[in-house]
Amino acid sequence: MQLKTQLFIDGKWQDGQSTIAVTDPSDESIIANVAVASDAHCLAAIDAASRAFKSWAKTAPRFVVRFCVKHLRLWWLKVTD
Repeated sequence: MQLKTQLFIDGKWQDGQSTIAVTDPSDESIIANVAVASDAHCLAAIDAASRAFKSWAKTAPRFVVRFCVKHLRLWWLKVTD
C-alpha cells in the first residue's frame, strides 16, 4: 500500500505549500513527510465540505452507517495488510 501524503481537497489530491515530517514516537524515525496546507488550501477544503454537506445531510442515517462501516472495513484491510 502506498501512503498518500498530499492534501485531499474537493475530490482531488494536491501538493501542499510544504511538507512536515511525521515521526514514530517509539524510535523517533521519520515515517512520512506529509503536506502542509496553506490558508488557501484550508478555505478550499471548507468550501468543498460545505458543498458536500448539503447533499450528505439529506442522506438517510442507515445509508450513512453502511457507508462508514464499509469504508472502515476497507481502511482496516489496508492497514493490516
